[in-house]
Amino acid sequence: TAGTTILYGSDETVDIVGSLLPSESRFLAHGHKVSLALLCQECQGSNRLKSWAEGLARDVAVYDQGGCLSPIALYYEQGGERGGDALGELLAETFESVHSQWPAGRLGALETATEVRTLRSRIESGRGGRLWTPGRSSVWTVALDPNLNLEPVPAARFLPLRRVGSLEEVAGRLGDHGGKIQGVALCPGPHSSRIEEIARGMEPSLIRPAGRLQDPPPDWCEDGQKDLSLLFKWQGN
Repeated sequence: TAGTTILYGSDETVDIVGSLLPSESRFLAHGHKVSLALLCQECQGSNRLKSWAEGLARDVAVYDQGGCLSPIALYYEQGGERGGDALGELLAETFESVHSQWPAGRLGALETATEVRTLRSRIESGRGGRLWTPGRSSVWTVALDPNLNLEPVPAARFLPLRRVGSLEEVAGRLGDHGGKIQGVALCPGPHSSRIEEIARGMEPSLIRPAGRLQDPPPDWCEDGQKDLSLLFKWQGN
């Protein structure tokens, strides 16, 4: 029997495997986590907004929204220089550009396409919902989503844009994902220190500018858990 087990999986998988391991086994579990992006009023007028959008598109494209550092939503403040339509158009351009350079993977494409069509239909039928897509293809989607609650998205480069009066409201929209935020991608700046404070309040293990969320530093501790330190400690014992 292995003395130490490291597991990445859903919360359900973690619970099942953990219950099957002998009591003396050492168990390092990494369950379900998600990430998101923030855009404040000040940054909507930034001359770095285009490069920010390109960076956010890359963060979404890595692992095709299947990783714990993949931002599954963008929350933006109303009242800035860019409304939802302008942001959607900008991000759609960058998503298409990234896709042309970095095509999406094909793993589970048929099942994912069905999920994409279902979610697109739900958003488009909602009051104020709007979609930007590459025609009928499901490889990427930018959506203006009237539903403000953080929800899972298909593994298909699907980014909902959600407008809030203030980014302070986002913490109340996390639902079942509260306590499960892995990373927060920040807006381009210049912005006030409150944006970092809002991000820290969600207790993520990583806060990075958009475009660098999927490129954590070497000393990053996933889930805030120091696996290597624990392994060395256990080995010494």
